[in-house]
Amino acid sequence: MFYNSKKLIDEKVLQQYYFERFMLSDTKDRKILLPTKYHSYAFTNIVKGLNPEVRVGQKTDGGSHITDFVLYPMPTSGLPKLNIEMKWSVKDFEQQPERFEHYNNTISQGFVVAVKDDKYSPEYLDNGKIPVVYLCPEDFKKWFTKKSYAIVSQALANKLGSKPTRLSGEKFWVICIVGASNQHYLNHGRPYDIWAFRDNNHPKNIMNILDGDYVIFVRFDHCEPGRAVYPYSNNIKAQFKKSRGGYLTNEEISWALNLIDIRKVNKGYHLNYSIKPPYQGFDEEWLNSKTQSPETKNYTQFITFNKPNGDQFEYIWSAPAGITLDRKLFIDDNLNSESFVKAIRQSMNTRGDACEISRSSFESVLHLLSTL
Repeated sequence: MFYNSKKLIDEKVLQQYYFERFMLSDTKDRKILLPTKYHSYAFTNIVKGLNPEVRVGQKTDGGSHITDFVLYPMPTSGLPKLNIEMKWSVKDFEQQPERFEHYNNTISQGFVVAVKDDKYSPEYLDNGKIPVVYLCPEDFKKWFTKKSYAIVSQALANKLGSKPTRLSGEKFWVICIVGASNQHYLNHGRPYDIWAFRDNNHPKNIMNILDGDYVIFVRFDHCEPGRAVYPYSNNIKAQFKKSRGGYLTNEEISWALNLIDIRKVNKGYHLNYSIKPPYQGFDEEWLNSKTQSPETKNYTQFITFNKPNGDQFEYIWSAPAGITLDRKLFIDDNLNSESFVKAIRQSMNTRGDACEISRSSFESVLHLLSTL
């Protein structure tokens, strides 16, 4: 039957599986995905990220070699970068000795990742110079079953030139911009229809942003005390937890928003380590450095947006200076308002990560904006 074909599941699916497993794992689980000699790369504060499909040089037969991943450690770690080659079977790599020097420390270091075969799974290749990590077939099957709709959707989108879809439809996300991210948004993100996330060790939320989703950018006019982002309460005895212990009364909290933009995602979560426009505009320090190496780039995770085109949900803040949305507009007895405020607070407290809200909460924001 057709499902006996080796081409039914492309190797890129295996790459996606490894990327998600590695980037979303804690130190303990990352060690399972690394050879013993490279366990120092398992610590979340050591790893910068995985860069997929990197040209790392020439093969001994003269052709270019593109490795499946380069694992970049943090520059301060003093560790070298590692090349990672993904294979369904370790035998496939054994038949490609022209690639060995990019993994056996002749030119660079690295290792091979393959699916476990009980009949043949050597720990090392090339006379003990290249370690091998094996993935559990059953774990991969479970992951593939869970991700199958998204994978097929992406594959069909690539074949047909359409946008990938999600079984549950589009999602809605909130991103709070403060400090440097505010300038990044106004000077580069907004005019060039792009947003960058500072490298994050556990990008669980942003990895789920797909084409066709909507992102709400939110900025504070003021917030006192700092980070005390709670909805207003009609209960005069209401108390809210402080981040460092204790409680705040309702009247001790004051905040207002002076910008809300709603953008439709054109290209969902993706990586880019280059200096090509518009991917270069979020990291001034890196651009001004003498060596613009991928290891030192601070912003490598991106989403891009459609140019404003009259989409029914898109909104670009254009209220006159001084117009704000006060905290008292977001009441805690309204579940939609409360969840929106909670998402703002979570985004603020997680380095600007994207936080999901429900469609009804999103529509409540649209209704509020229609009153301006």
